[in-house]
Amino acid sequence: MRQSLGIQKVSCIAAVLFVLASALLGTRASGAYLKSSSAAESLVSTGYLAQKMDQYHTALDVYTDSDAPGNHFLSRGMMSSPGDEASILEMNEKCTVSPRSGIDCIEAGFKSTGSNYNGWYFLNGTLTGSETQPDPNWGDTANAGVDLTGATKLTFWARGKVGGERVAFMCFGVGWNPVTETPDKPYPDSSPKASTGYVTLTDAWTKYTIDVSGLDKSYVLGGFAWITSASENSGNDITFYLDDISYDKPRLTEPRFILSYETIQSGYSFDTIMRKLAYTYDNAVALLAFTASGEMDRAKLLADALVYAQQNDRYYTDGRIRNAYQAGDLVPPAGWTPHGKTGTVRMPGWYDSTNKKWEEDSTQVGTQTGNVAWAMLSLISYYKAAGGDKYLDAAKQMGEWVEAHCRDTRGAGGYTAGFEGWEPDQTALTYKSTEHNIDLYAAFERLYEITGDATWHERSEHAKSFLLSMWDATEKKFWTGTGDDGVNVNTSVVPTDIQSWALLALGEDGAAYTGALDYAESHNKVGEGYDFNSDCDGVWYEGTAQMAEVFGSRGENGKWDSLVSFIEGAHFADGATPASSIDGLTTGFDLADGSPWLYYHRAHVGATGWLALAELRFNPFLMAFDNPLPVVTSLDPAHKTAGDPDFTLTVNGTNFISASTVNWNGSPRTTTYINDTRLTASIPASDIATTGTASVTVFTPAPGGGTSSAQTFTIAKPKPSITKLSPTSGTTGSYIYVYGTNFEGSRGSSYVEFGSTRVSTYSSWSSTKIKVKVPSGISRTCSVVVHTPGGTSNFKTFKVTPAISSISPTSGKVGSKLTISGRSFGSKRYSSSYVKFGSKTVSSYTSWSNTKIVVNVPSGITGTVSVKVTTSGGTSAGKYFTVKK
Repeated sequence: MRQSLGIQKVSCIAAVLFVLASALLGTRASGAYLKSSSAAESLVSTGYLAQKMDQYHTALDVYTDSDAPGNHFLSRGMMSSPGDEASILEMNEKCTVSPRSGIDCIEAGFKSTGSNYNGWYFLNGTLTGSETQPDPNWGDTANAGVDLTGATKLTFWARGKVGGERVAFMCFGVGWNPVTETPDKPYPDSSPKASTGYVTLTDAWTKYTIDVSGLDKSYVLGGFAWITSASENSGNDITFYLDDISYDKPRLTEPRFILSYETIQSGYSFDTIMRKLAYTYDNAVALLAFTASGEMDRAKLLADALVYAQQNDRYYTDGRIRNAYQAGDLVPPAGWTPHGKTGTVRMPGWYDSTNKKWEEDSTQVGTQTGNVAWAMLSLISYYKAAGGDKYLDAAKQMGEWVEAHCRDTRGAGGYTAGFEGWEPDQTALTYKSTEHNIDLYAAFERLYEITGDATWHERSEHAKSFLLSMWDATEKKFWTGTGDDGVNVNTSVVPTDIQSWALLALGEDGAAYTGALDYAESHNKVGEGYDFNSDCDGVWYEGTAQMAEVFGSRGENGKWDSLVSFIEGAHFADGATPASSIDGLTTGFDLADGSPWLYYHRAHVGATGWLALAELRFNPFLMAFDNPLPVVTSLDPAHKTAGDPDFTLTVNGTNFISASTVNWNGSPRTTTYINDTRLTASIPASDIATTGTASVTVFTPAPGGGTSSAQTFTIAKPKPSITKLSPTSGTTGSYIYVYGTNFEGSRGSSYVEFGSTRVSTYSSWSSTKIKVKVPSGISRTCSVVVHTPGGTSNFKTFKVTPAISSISPTSGKVGSKLTISGRSFGSKRYSSSYVKFGSKTVSSYTSWSNTKIVVNVPSGITGTVSVKVTTSGGTSAGKYFTVKK
C-alpha cells in the first residue's frame, strides 16, 4: 500500500521503545552488495534490492552515519581524569564538515586543563523498563554483551582538524583494571583492551586497524573508544574527526528488513524521519520481487523477518503487524530488555538531537489493513513457491486480525483502514480505502485457493463488494474510498494506483472496468510516466511501474515496454528507482496534522520492487506472471565432430519453464525440462552430419515468453585416423602408404609428419590413402601422424632402415680404418646399433653419425665379406669388403 511520506505529526513515545536511535544512527550512502547465487539478480532492480538488503550486514558497524540503522554500541560512556569531568566535550555525531563518506561524521574534541585526560567509550549499554535511551554499562550488568566471535579486526577512519593531534584508539577492556589488566567488574568484556596506542593524526582521512583476531570476542561491552591527554598534545586543545567504524563480521544469514529510502542531508524533515525506516509494504514488495525472480534465499530472510515481527511485537500478541519497523538488526542487542521483554522486533523512529529524545510517528507504529494485506500476499507467495507452514499460518493470523478488528457493515461493507497511534490505546481509523479492500480481496482469495476454506472466500467477496461499489460508471474510474462515516464517497482525490491495482487484482473479472486505465491515461499522465494524482506536477515512478504491470498483464506489450524502459532510464547509478521525479511531489492528501503528504526524489525500495515486478511481468495480486523470456548462457557440449552419432545437448541459462523448447537452427528438438536453469535436448546424428555451425535457442510460449538469443554450436571436421602404414619400415627417400579415414579429399593445408619432420613430397592424397616419400634427416623409429583441419590423427610407428651408399676403401688389412657412408644410421651409436663384417660384429668404432661410420676392420675375418649396418629400424643391405693379408 502507499505510504505516508510527508512531514507527519510525531509523538515522543513514553511507552515501550525497543530501539534507540540516539544521535548515532542513519543511512549509508550505499551498502556492499553480496551477490546471491541466483541468476535472477541479472535484473538491475533486484540487484539493487539485494544490495540494500545487505547494506548493514556485510559488516558489524559501530558508526557509519548519524542515525544509521546499522550502528551498534549506542551508549556513550565518558572517561576522564579525576575531577575533570566538566572539561569533557560532547561529541557531535552529526558533523557535516567533509565526512569521509555518506552524510556526516563524528567531530570529537579535547579541552586541555594542563594535566588532564579524557575520552569516550562507545558502549552497548543497557535499556530497561520504560527507558528510551540505553544507559552505560561498565561491567555491572549480566547478559549485556555483544558477541563479536568471528571478527578479526576493527577498522576506522580518522583525521585531525589541522594535523599533529595525538589520540589513542581502542576497543574492549570494559570492566578491566587498566593497570593490572585483570577484571575488576562482575561482568566485564571477555578480553582486555586492544589499542593502537597513541597515533599522530594528519589532516587527511586515514584508515586505522586494530587486530582482534587472537582475542575472546564472545562478550563485548566496549566496541570502540578514544582517549587523549594534555601531555600528549603539549597542553593544546584539539579537534579531530571519526567515520566508518566497523568490525569485519558479516551477518548475511540473519532475517532483516530493508531500509525503504536512501535519505540525504537536507532541510526536509523527510530525511530525518525516514533515515531508519523499513516500511512493511516496501519489504513485502521486495519479498514478492525476490520470490518472482527465484531469489529464494533472500525471499526467505524477508519472510522470516515478517513472521518474527508478528510474533515478537513489543506489545500485541493478536496477529497484527505494524506499518513499519526499523532497518538493520531485526532485534535489539543483549542487555536491551524494555519492560522486561527480550528479542522484541525493533520499531521505527528517530532521535531528536535538539530535544534529546526518541520520537515515533503515529502512523508508522500503527497498523493499516492494506499493509497487513501486503504482508499476507508476500508470505502466501513465498509459501506457494517454497512451502513452510509457518508462513501460511502467519498470513492466516493476519487475516483473522483484520476480520476481527476491521470488518465493517456500514454502506457497502468492506473493511476499515485499521489503527494508528501507540499502544495500548490506538485510535481506530473508520474510513474505508478502496486500495485496502483491493489488497484484502486478493489476499483472502489466495488463502481460499490454498486452503479450500470457504470462510476466506466469503471475506474476499466482502472486500470485493466494497471495491466494486467504488466504481464510477460515468467517468469510468474507481473512487479512493469513503470518509470516516464509511458511507459517503471521498471524491477529493482519484489516485493512479487504485485504477491499476483494481484491474490487476480482478484479473479476468476486470474486463468491465478497463476504462479505469483510460481515465488514468487522460487525467494522471505526465510525459512518459504517471503522477500520483491529476495535478500532474511530476512523475510517481512506483505508480508508473504499476501501470506498466497492468498493461503487460493485458498484453499491451508496446505500452509495457515503453513504461519499463522509461523507468529504467530514471535509475540512479546503483540501479535504484526514485520515488518521484521531483522533491515534494503532491498526492492531494493531507496528513493527520493538516500538512500535505509528499513524495521526494529519493531511492525507494517500493518503487524499485514494483519495477522488478513489472520487468518480470509478475502480478502480485494473482501471484502469476507472464512466462519469462528465456536466456541461454552456455551449451554442453558446445561442439561435435561431423559424423558423430546422436547425442544429448544440455542447455544452461535462466528463466526456463517446463514448456520451454530447445530449437536447433530454428526447429524444435525433443526437450526435457530439468529446472529453471537447465534443459536437455535430443540431437539426432543427421543434425551434425556435415561440418559447420548451428544456432541453438530456447523458445518459451505465451503469455510472455519468446525466443532467447542464440548460442553457436560448432560441428567440426572429423579428426583424421591412421589404420596402418605400408610398409612399416624403410629407408629415407623411399615411398610408403598411409591408410586411414578423414584425411580430406585433397591435401590442401593438410600434411604428414615423421617424428618432427614434415613430409615435403607427396605422390597422392585421398580421404583414405596417402602416398608419401619418407623424408631425409630421420633415423631409427619415429611416429607418423596426419594433420588436417579436423585435428591431428593417432600415430603409427615407422622404422627407418639404415642404407649404405658406399664403403671406402673396399679392401684392406685387419685393423685398418673403413668409412661407411649412407643414411639413417642414427645421430649416435645406440646400444642396438652395430656394424658386421660377415658374421663378425665390430667392437671398436672411431665415429658414428647419421650419414657416416668409421670403424676398424675386425680380426678373425678372411676373404671377401658383406658389411652391413644394423639399427633399431633394421639392417641395411650389404657392401662387399675384401680382407688383404
